[in-house]
Amino acid sequence: MLDSYGTGPRKHRKTAVWCRTRVASLHPRVQLEVMCGPTPRLHELLARHAVDLALVSVAGDGAGGDVIRREPLVWVAQRGGTAASLDPLPLALGAPDALDHLLPKQALEAAGRAYRLAYASSSLSGLVGMARSGQAVIVLTRTAVPDDLQILTSEHGLPHLPSVGVTLAFDREEPTALTAAFAAHVRKFLPAA
Repeated sequence: MLDSYGTGPRKHRKTAVWCRTRVASLHPRVQLEVMCGPTPRLHELLARHAVDLALVSVAGDGAGGDVIRREPLVWVAQRGGTAASLDPLPLALGAPDALDHLLPKQALEAAGRAYRLAYASSSLSGLVGMARSGQAVIVLTRTAVPDDLQILTSEHGLPHLPSVGVTLAFDREEPTALTAAFAAHVRKFLPAA
């Protein structure tokens, strides 16, 4: 099983531990691999049948998928820092084809706010490091924001960001019985945001 939502190391760790614990207690003979990655990379693995299912992020209302939960995206920066007041706004964003990269740029362009890409990486620790250093503003889901960083709002001159949905994606139209059972388990027990 792969996981892209949450975008925070604590969230990934909690999800991975939760999955392994619940599945192991119900199905001790099932071997479960949990990996984390950006949604576009997970879709590539699904297309190659390298994984059976993935928790992925979807934009908007998640049309075409069964949205399990929604997570609001938020602007994040060093507490008391000045990055949000710079012009152009310095951004540190994830993979160029991921929602946490595309949606903030769309929001800034729609608001007429100038920005520059100061750093791009699929490494969450690298992005958080840029925010902690005061060099850039990053985008995370609200539940993934580390306590030492600050959520920025329109008071900081930043536009509202949409929420992303979290859904399960499968490697085939008709998943195996075991994969379908696990997916049902995830839908039933995934902690709410």
